Amino acid sequence: MQIRLLDVADLKQAKDLANYAFDEKSFADWFFDKYVQPSQLVGNFAEQEQLKCMLCLSPYKLRLGSVELDTEYITTVTTSPDSRGKGYFKPLLKYTFEHLRAKGNSFAILKAIESKLYSPFGFAFCYSHLRYSMQIKELEYFSKDPRLELLSVADYRPYIGRLQALYAELIADRYHAASIRSEQNWLNLLHAHTMDGGHIMLAIHDGKPVGYMLYYLRNNCFEIFEMAATTAAVQAHFLSAAYQHRTQVKNFFWRTFADNTAYLQMNIGQYHDSAYPQLAPFMMVRIVDVRRLLSALTPNNDVSLRLQITDDFLEFNNCTLQITATGKQLTIAHSDSPADVCVDIATLAQLVFGAYSVSELLFDNKIQLYNAACVDALNKLFVKKVNFINEEF
Repeated sequence: MQIRLLDVADLKQAKDLANYAFDEKSFADWFFDKYVQPSQLVGNFAEQEQLKCMLCLSPYKLRLGSVELDTEYITTVTTSPDSRGKGYFKPLLKYTFEHLRAKGNSFAILKAIESKLYSPFGFAFCYSHLRYSMQIKELEYFSKDPRLELLSVADYRPYIGRLQALYAELIADRYHAASIRSEQNWLNLLHAHTMDGGHIMLAIHDGKPVGYMLYYLRNNCFEIFEMAATTAAVQAHFLSAAYQHRTQVKNFFWRTFADNTAYLQMNIGQYHDSAYPQLAPFMMVRIVDVRRLLSALTPNNDVSLRLQITDDFLEFNNCTLQITATGKQLTIAHSDSPADVCVDIATLAQLVFGAYSVSELLFDNKIQLYNAACVDALNKLFVKKVNFINEEF
């Protein structure tokens, strides 16, 4: 068993493995030929350089509070059919975490097909979407705004700058821990979106774009991948446009921000569960360097807390830290004194990312309190936020 970064000679094996696992040949061709570099792929090899298990690391920047942090999005995780259940994945993941830590990353993100495959290794849900899944006729209550025009975009390249600006204003600057999309990120996203049959629509007011909608028409469904709108009227205009497809498709699906309130304009019946939007976990986070991530916190209150962190998978993360904040100045130091509070590595991710409140995690027995007086310090240091991320690769 040998674990290493791939090189050019390994790409055919990697592509074949991805094609077997995901059955998306056109995407895999683009992904391996145009998108990914061999050094982004980590593989576990058996004898004679046979690739048995692999994953891909896609670099992103996220804004955590006021700090921009580099991270890696773990994707394309797969094992060859003759090697599943034989222990290739666990050492691959450990190597990857150590590699990321050495690079200076403090955490990685992952969209799990099944969360229980990854939670034993310290991954925790830190992002959720509000998902609308209903019949398209439920959108009849949304009205068009006569001041707006809709523009269907076939060639997206001339509009990249405007899409990037709208995303930055309406999503990245508004939501916590959002991905900061570069121009190249947008080019990659839209290439994959349109290659998969996706459509792009802009809302225009006085000649200026005021929103966009990325959507699909497939499987008898109008499926919104992402929408950004400057006002509720722009959002309603897009949803009314979706409703106009009711003779073409029967169903509607939309994953959006956790604080979205479009449902308040709908006819919500108490006995029609299919008409309710549902909050659904989406992206998981795994901390690979505790001290580096905690150093990115920007507290607004004075805090003194001894925090113990336990990590069953990465020994180097086990520690007790004295965290002291004076104004916006944060200091973190090793402590040999008894801890006030103890959390595991997964719960720490949820606290740092503001995915859940301290009271929610206490209720769920995710936080061990050795000093009950420190609840106030925890609440000052870790504040619940509304997170959003929508990346697929």
